[in-house]
Amino acid sequence: MAFLVDRTQSVGITNFKMLKGFLLQLSDAMAIGPDSAHVGYILFAKKAQLLNTFADPEYYNRENVYNLIKSIPDDLGSRTFIDKALIKANDSLFTPSGGDRPDAPNTLILMTDGRTNEASVPFSDIIPSLKV
Repeated sequence: MAFLVDRTQSVGITNFKMLKGFLLQLSDAMAIGPDSAHVGYILFAKKAQLLNTFADPEYYNRENVYNLIKSIPDDLGSRTFIDKALIKANDSLFTPSGGDRPDAPNTLILMTDGRTNEASVPFSDIIPSLKV
């Protein structure tokens, strides 16, 4: 399961902290493990930042995922580029080297408060590659 998390100033620091709390609750509720769910996190604003991949065995347990989420700094960036997060997920998570498993469904959860920047690559150019 890929989580793409908006960390722009429009989200606001209070909401960003609440979002991190929500991600912590989700990680507590998920069955995360080598033979269970694998999770990957991408933070985005003007750029997309990959925190971990599905191939990182360090994050095959809830405690390490929880600590990863807690360690996300509360600093926020400018402008929302959802396209960069989607492209990063396609290129870094949903690939064999990113730990994609052919027998497991690919799930992507996008968490944002708004629209992508008008200079973004159109979603119609990105989404087809995510469906493969």
